Amino acid sequence: KAIPVVVDHSDENQITELFNRIRREQAGRLDVLVNNVYSAIPFLKESFGKTYYDIDSRSPGEAWDEVNNVGLRNHYICATLATRMMIEYQKRELTGRPCLIVNVSSFGGSCYLFNPLYGCGKEALDRLTRDMDIELKRNKVNICIISLWPGVVRTEELTQMASDINDPFFDAYAESTELVGLAVAALTREDRSTLMARSGGIVLVSDVVAKHGLREPDGSVPTNYRSLQVLLRLSKYRLAGLVPGFILVPKSLFAWFIAKR
Repeated sequence: KAIPVVVDHSDENQITELFNRIRREQAGRLDVLVNNVYSAIPFLKESFGKTYYDIDSRSPGEAWDEVNNVGLRNHYICATLATRMMIEYQKRELTGRPCLIVNVSSFGGSCYLFNPLYGCGKEALDRLTRDMDIELKRNKVNICIISLWPGVVRTEELTQMASDINDPFFDAYAESTELVGLAVAALTREDRSTLMARSGGIVLVSDVVAKHGLREPDGSVPTNYRSLQVLLRLSKYRLAGLVPGFILVPKSLFAWFIAKR
């Protein structure tokens, strides 16, 4: 049963009240938190192609807040409030199943994408995930926290941006908005050892999809972003089409390809 709630994630009081409501209505139980809210796409679209020093629609401080308030600051707030609730419930009910916190991040944490503000925010979110995991493990808290990287997603705003700049990669490799949800649902079904082994790390939606045999809602096979062919195309190598699509690169080499983009 879905219960939609309107919340302004730039307002800490509204976020706090949301978690208080969950505590009241769900008897303190919260199994999964997915931090995915983001408000800066219109600004990124408006400032696309401009250097950080040429952005004049907002002051530098306003530009920073536009990109990294709702999408980084609020994720920290939500993760903190959720962790407290999860710990309290686990202690009270003596549950053995780990809770799950998912910070939806981006390739932009490892390569230049849009502008420095965006990359800084995504890399910070990945680091936040790692460091929160260190403290959770240090205190033997039964919570898995991950950074989840979707591929290029066919949101309304990104679809329009890709159309405006005539991006062929988007048309060929973008994934549906539903796919990341299917991946999160699959993660919740993993056994404890498999799930906890992921904690603190970066998890690719395409890896979860491949592991669990998931498909797009239309039945098509999603793009695997660790495919050597896809990475070579992304890097604009002309002979990429000659490389078989099933050859996957290890995560360490994947990070190198992304950073070189």
